Parts: sequence; C-alpha cells; structure tokens
Amino acid sequence: MVSMPSMPSIPTMPGSWDLSPSPYTTPALEAPNTHTYVTTQLLSRRREFLSPKTVTVQVSTWNIGSFESAHDLPEWLPKVSKSPEQVDIYALALQEVVDVTNTQNFLRYIDPKIALSWKAHAQNALPAGYECVASTQLIGMLLMVFVSPRIADSTTNVSVSNVGTGLMGYVGNKGGVGVRIVLGDTLRLVFVNCHLAAFTNATDRRNWDAAEISRRLVFDPVTKETVGLNESTALPKYEQEGLDKSDIVFWTGDLNYRIELDNADVRSLLKPWMPKDLPPTHADISTPPSPIVGRNESKEKEKDEKDGKNGKEEPHLPPTPSEMHPAAAMTLEGTIDSLMRHDQLLKVRREGNPAWNDFKEGKVTFLPTYKYDQGTVGVFDSSEKARVPAWCDRILWRLRAPLPVADGAGTSKPQVPDKNAEMLFEAVDSEEEDEEEDDLIVTRGDTPSPVRTSLDTQRPYDDPVSSYTTPFGPITVSQLSYVSHQHITTSDHKPVSSLFSLTFPASVPAQRTTIHAEIVREADKMENEHRPVITVLIDSPTNEISSSENHALDFGNIAALRIYELTLTVANTGTSIAHTSFVDPPKKEYLTIEPLPAKALQPGETASASIRLHVNTPELARKFNSGEEKLDDVVVLHTKDGKDTFLPLTATWQPTTFGTPISELLHVPESSGGYRAWAAQSEDQKQGNARYSSPRELYRLTEHIIGVLPSCTAQGHPNPFARSQQLATVEQSNDVLATWEALDTDTPFPAETTAEAAITVLEQWFRALPDALVDWDTVPAAAKKKGSAVLESLDKEAVNIVVYMTAVW
Repeated sequence: MVSMPSMPSIPTMPGSWDLSPSPYTTPALEAPNTHTYVTTQLLSRRREFLSPKTVTVQVSTWNIGSFESAHDLPEWLPKVSKSPEQVDIYALALQEVVDVTNTQNFLRYIDPKIALSWKAHAQNALPAGYECVASTQLIGMLLMVFVSPRIADSTTNVSVSNVGTGLMGYVGNKGGVGVRIVLGDTLRLVFVNCHLAAFTNATDRRNWDAAEISRRLVFDPVTKETVGLNESTALPKYEQEGLDKSDIVFWTGDLNYRIELDNADVRSLLKPWMPKDLPPTHADISTPPSPIVGRNESKEKEKDEKDGKNGKEEPHLPPTPSEMHPAAAMTLEGTIDSLMRHDQLLKVRREGNPAWNDFKEGKVTFLPTYKYDQGTVGVFDSSEKARVPAWCDRILWRLRAPLPVADGAGTSKPQVPDKNAEMLFEAVDSEEEDEEEDDLIVTRGDTPSPVRTSLDTQRPYDDPVSSYTTPFGPITVSQLSYVSHQHITTSDHKPVSSLFSLTFPASVPAQRTTIHAEIVREADKMENEHRPVITVLIDSPTNEISSSENHALDFGNIAALRIYELTLTVANTGTSIAHTSFVDPPKKEYLTIEPLPAKALQPGETASASIRLHVNTPELARKFNSGEEKLDDVVVLHTKDGKDTFLPLTATWQPTTFGTPISELLHVPESSGGYRAWAAQSEDQKQGNARYSSPRELYRLTEHIIGVLPSCTAQGHPNPFARSQQLATVEQSNDVLATWEALDTDTPFPAETTAEAAITVLEQWFRALPDALVDWDTVPAAAKKKGSAVLESLDKEAVNIVVYMTAVW
C-alpha cells in the first residue's frame, strides 16, 4: 500500500474538500468487512491510477418561444468549434419547447414525442457517433446531454432532477432541470437548464427561483465504482446528492435578467452596431446604417426633409464618455461593457447574492439575445410593447463551492420550501410586458446570508480560466468561446453557446484494474488469515479419537434395540472468534443430534455435541432389514465467515430377528450363522432352503430358559417371569442385548445369560412379530371356549408354535 502524505489541518465546511487524515492509515481486516477494506484501500491508492484528463464541453441554450425551430439546429449547434467531432460533450438547453403561456400545458400530460423529436433533430445535427446519455423535460424546459464515443465508456452515474418554481413556487412553467454525470470515475459534472421569472422588476423573484433550484435539485447516489476526488478514504455514504456534491456546475438557460436602463437609451447605444447580416467584429469598423426604422426615426426623417436635408440622415453616434454613460466607448466592445454594468445578473452577483455564490461568467462580446422580431437578424422588438433589449440567455459555471448557498440551497439533503419563510407573492402586470407573461413575484424577508463574490467591481466579467486544487491535482475550467448565433431568426431569442475545456484527475482504467486486482488478492490473503478456523474431533463408539478431515461420523455396525452415541468436539484453532452451528441436520426418528452451544468460541476454546442413534421399534427394524431405510447422510457444520465442514454420517445395519415375520424365519437353516448371515445371502443362495415347522430362535430361547430355571430356584428366584417384566420396563440391559446378539448370529448364549434376560428377549420377540399368533377378533365366540376349536382357526405355523409353547410350559 502506498502511504499518503500528511495533509494540513483545515476546518471542514459543507461542500468543501475533506482534507482530514484518513482513519484507515493502518488498515485492519475483519472477516465480515472485506468490501470495506477493498474500497478504502482503493481510495487510498488513487494517486497510482489517477491522471490528468482533458475533455471539451459545449453548452448551448436557446429559448425557441414555442416556434418551429428544430430545423435550424444544424445551422449553429455544431459550428461553435472548428472541429465539432472533437467536442466530447454537447449539452443543449432549450426553453419553451411548448407554449408556457398556455396554462393547459403545465396542468396536463406533456407528450413525450416533443422531447423525442428534439432529440432526433439534435442527433442529426451533431457528428455521427454521439450518444444521448440523458434527456429530461419539465413542461417547456428540455435538457439533453450528448457524449462522444471517446468518453462514452467513462461516462457513468447519469441522473436527472427537475424543480418547478412557477405558480405558487412549485409549478413547472418556471424552474429548472438538471443532469448529473460522472466522468472518469471521479468528476461529478452537472448541467442545469433554467427558465426564471420574467419582467424587469422581478429580480428578487429570479434570485429566489435560482436559490430554490439549487436547493431542491437532488440526484441519485453514485455507484460504488466512483472514487471521487475527496481525500477521505472512509467508506462513502451512498445517498442522494445535491449541487454541493458536484465538482463542476454549468448553469444556463433563459435567466431573464434585464438591463436597468431606459429603453430608448439602450436602443440608442446599440443602434450603430445592429447588423443586417452579422455583427461587426472590429473596433474600427465604420458605423453601419441601422436597419430599424422606428416611430421616432420616422418623425425625425419628416422633420429633416422639412429642414431641407433631402432625407439624408446624419450618423447617430452613441453618447460620449462625458454623457450619461461615461464607460461607453466608440466601439461595440465598449458599448457592451457600458450596458453590462447595468445588467441585473451582474449587479446581484457583484452584491454577493447567495443564489449566485461562486458562479462565474465569461466576457460578453455579443449583442443582446432578447427580444427580436421573429425572422430578423437584428431588429429589436418593434411591437407596441417594445421590450428593452437584454442579455436574458446566459451561460455560467461554478467549481465546487467552499460555502453552502443560503437557506440550505444546494445541500444534499432535499428540503421543501419553508412554509414559515416571509414570502409575498404578487400578481404583476407591467405596461412593458405582455399580459401572457403574467407571473408571480416573490419577495423574501431579510435573511442573513454570507456575502461572497469573486466578481471584479472594475469589470463586468470573470477570468475565462477557473481552477480548484484537489488532493489529487487541479480541476481547471477554461472558457474557450462565448458567442451568440445572431443569424438564427426563427425565435425572438438568439441561441447562445460556450465552449469549455475541462482538465481534471481521471481514472486510468488499465491502471485501476491492476491495482484493484492487487488489493483483492491482498484482501483474500488477509481474509484467509483472519478467517475462523475450527478442528472437529469425533469420539467413536470404539473410543477412538479421529479428526474430521480423516474420519466420518461413522457409527459402524448397528443393531436393533442398542443405543449408539458419538461425541463431536469443535475446537477453535484459529485466531478469530468462531460461531458454529449445524445447518439443517438430518431429521430421522431414530437419530438425535444435540445442538452446539450458542455462544461464540474464542481462540483455543472447545464445544461438544452428541449424536445419538437408537432403532427401538420393530417397524424400523423391518425397514432396515429390507433395505428400505439406511443411514447414509451428511451433517453440515457451518462456521460463520469460515469454511463449512461436511461430515458424512453412516452406519452399517446388522439384520435382526426382532420384528421379522415368522414366515421368513422358517427358512433359516441350522448352522447357517443365524438370521443375520442368512439375510446377507443372495436370493439364489436362499433358494432350496428347507422350511421348518417353527423358528429356530424359538427353540433356542425356550431350551435356554428351561436349562437355567433350576439355578433360579437355587438362587432364591423361583419366578423369573415376574423379574423379566422389570427388565422390559427399563433400558436394555447388557444381558438382554447380548442375548439378542447371540440369537441373531446363532452363536451360544453367554454363560451369564440369565433366565430373566432370555424371557425378556422371548417376550420382545413375540411382541415384535408383525402379525399376532392368535387374532382373537377372528376366532368364533363358540370356539373360544374349546381349545381344539381355537387351533383349528389358526395358520399352520401358528398352530405349531402354540402347540410347542403349550407343551414346553
């Protein structure tokens, strides 16, 4: 890991770069936090894969006034740059794509075909290969962002947001739309298209609109792949973001700020420079004749003719520096500078209005963009209203702001307008404006806010180059051009475009992939080292201790009625805490798996559990004898954040006469090794075996009982049958189990086998038979009173057993 240089201690303010030391300077990995480790390490090594990258961005805005203007896009949109195909991003902001003076348009559904049509026209106007990554519309405002193939793969995290600030502060006839993209895994770039309140005297309302847009624009969280340009290596909070999280904001649209001068003065100053075709570009150009013949000029012309001037009008010159506009020079540039000093936007920025904190605008060198007679190159509004010419259409930019906008504007926590704020909405009807543009004007009560402006009071524009230093290199915005398209005549506004060059630290994909792979390998290694490790020991029925890696949970040979138990011991042999448990253990009626203790095992600690097996019913015994049931399963021991241990669970069944039908026992020959050996034979081997009159097991048990009865009397136990009842009510004694083993294998009974044990086995043998010897429910009532009649109702095998038992006892 590359160590990070120490950074100076700088107070952190909302929206600023966090230069505090990283809490991950000494990384430590816990098993559950592998993702955290990989993310923080990748962030801490950003200097290894970030490199300066430069992209070209063109921002264009046009209020089309709901006129049919789409066919004009090829005439100006791709012609700002000498090499249109070298522009990486085109951001096109349109206003009034529908008639916003028609209230039906902002109260009803907007047809998406409008945006799709503009998108198609813009796509056709641009060089081939550009992709529209975002398009968002709010009634009349439409913002589209196109990227070139060169940066398409590195353009991610596209998100859009809309804010209405019109009627009652919410309706979308006024407001703004925004698009956020991330370039090169680092740069959060936002484009804002706005249409602010109209009227010359609505400056406060425009400021409020802009502040609300800044405050309420909220974008989706960025993805985890975005590394950003913040020094902190803490795991990012993936939450919604406001403008305060953006590295660069381009703000454009119809801002509607006006010139606070008399209409006649403005027109008088601009008159010498109004073009017939294109605006003059040289300061020494001779004064062109004005194409405008207004009402006042007509009167002057008539007066001149009466005075004998033969209709020859003397050139109209702008005021001299000694007159009412002392900054006006005898050039177009000087005239524009003189008028811009009375521009409302420049004024509110110079005053440090918080709505425009830290925004910059390049030098305006073009004629006012509003308002022209439609279809003319340079004829200002000649209608009865005769609007004052103004630069309504603007393009500004802002690098990440060190302070938040007042009233919570631009913060990442979305807010709603404060209902308690002192606001006054007034309906305005100005004689200088159309009734169709009636709007709501808002004035706010005095609110203390930081006053901050970078605008030079001696000049009405900012430097074309802005730079901000991040911990990984500077972000630089260079304005290459700022022009209007005077020759476009299909709207009463002129389009405005600005070309920018952005330089910023961006991720180099190949280097990032290599470093990410290194971190993942390191994380895997550390994860394995910190992963809980357990060792499982098994205490088998033969008291042999074995490791789970070499031995299964094998009960070995199992027989009916006998209880088998394995002890499983789990030892934490690693360096981390271990949480272990059985996962979905096998569910069998003859199997009991004791759960492990719920507590976590510290390194070096152990925990034990037992697994108990007991086949104690004749039904189970018959299933094991037939092969219908067998024990061949797996016990899964899960270790949280560690490896699961899979323990095969097996046992080998030993066939038994317990529960075996008499019809089957009659075929077991003498000297065959008993039922167990005979059951293991194939069906072919079993063919031809003689059929006996009674099971050999019955003979052996009765002979043994008769043989040991005298000893019972000598020992003072004259009634072993009564004592056998006691044995049958408790867990199987060793004598009883040994007797069953000898019976199943046709081996001699142990010498210590007592009459009580043999009687107990005999009783269990009879009880385990699938069918009763005598089914009293089927014996006629009359026959029950006569023994011979009972025998006549029984099967031959049952008759032989009953006769034999009667004779013996």
